[in-house]
Amino acid sequence: MVTRLFLCMLLLASANWTSAETQARSFDLNGVTELVFDGDITVKFTQADNAQAMVTLVKGDWDDVEIKQTKALFKVSGKTGFWNFWGSANAELEIKISVPQLSRLEMVGEVDFHGKSLNVGNLEIEMVGASYAGFSDSLNADNLDLDITGASKFEAHSLNAEAAKIELTGASNVVVSGSGSIAKLALELTGASNFEAASLVGQSVIAEATGASNIELEVSEQLKASLSGASNLRYGGSPKLNVNTSGASNVKAY
Repeated sequence: MVTRLFLCMLLLASANWTSAETQARSFDLNGVTELVFDGDITVKFTQADNAQAMVTLVKGDWDDVEIKQTKALFKVSGKTGFWNFWGSANAELEIKISVPQLSRLEMVGEVDFHGKSLNVGNLEIEMVGASYAGFSDSLNADNLDLDITGASKFEAHSLNAEAAKIELTGASNVVVSGSGSIAKLALELTGASNFEAASLVGQSVIAEATGASNIELEVSEQLKASLSGASNLRYGGSPKLNVNTSGASNVKAY
């Protein structure tokens, strides 16, 4: 009896050890410049010469996870949403990832992306659903294309670019908590979106807002704005103005 009990405990321990061992998988990301995450995924990002990823399965089964890697692309997807409603799949993942350069970042679903800083040339960021992307220090790019749809939020302490195009739809939010500078900035907000960047300086800014959207930033040279609905734009500085408003929208200096 004692022998059987000992064997059962040994088998159970072995099974648990094997299960724990297979919860994480590593990947060599040499050459990868595009990252796509889809599902319930927490990402800890670092810009470094060592290109690699460690994907950990926190909840669910690997059968509900799809990982695709090509020469430039690394994509991780976990079944969520509709599948969770029926209780058939609920993959929750944590990823630690580092690459030296990044040209595209896409997040769909409930992705929670955290990085300290990023310095790149051309960068496209697309967020759909209820995702979050944050850089606790700074994001610096030559050309930035940021497209957010749904209830997602992008946050950076400092944001700097030669040129940036930012489109927000639904209840999306962009927050720049510290300083920053963008030479040419194009903003397009619809729905109840918000662009909060009181200390960010845009040299030449073109802003369009509809619905109940809000924009706040500093402009040094030229501001061209077209607002409708109940949208608001508050700006600092003394730029040359070209403003059109309709409905209950307004443009005010602070």
